[in-house]
Amino acid sequence: MTNAKKILITRESHETFILRINNKNRAFGFCHECESEAEIVSLDEAVSICGLRTSDLVKRVEDLTLHAIETEGGHLLFCRASLEKYASNGK
Repeated sequence: MTNAKKILITRESHETFILRINNKNRAFGFCHECESEAEIVSLDEAVSICGLRTSDLVKRVEDLTLHAIETEGGHLLFCRASLEKYASNGK
C-alpha cells in the first residue's frame, strides 16, 4: 500500500463586464462567443424570446448553443442575438 498525497490546486479569476444601458433601457455588452457587442437580456426576457423553460435555457448555455454571462451573484444574462437565432432555427 502506497502513501499517496492529494494536492488540491485552486485558481480564482475575476473578469470585468461592462454593461451599457441606452435611453430605451436596453442593455448592451460584449459577447465573447459572438466576438462583438450584443444586446444583453435577463432570464425572464430570454424565456419570452425563445419560449424555453428556465432549466432548458441553462442546458443550452452549458452545451454552448446559447450565449450567456453569469454575474458574480449567479444571475445569467443572455445574448439576444443567440436567443433569436435559436428561436428562428425552430429550436
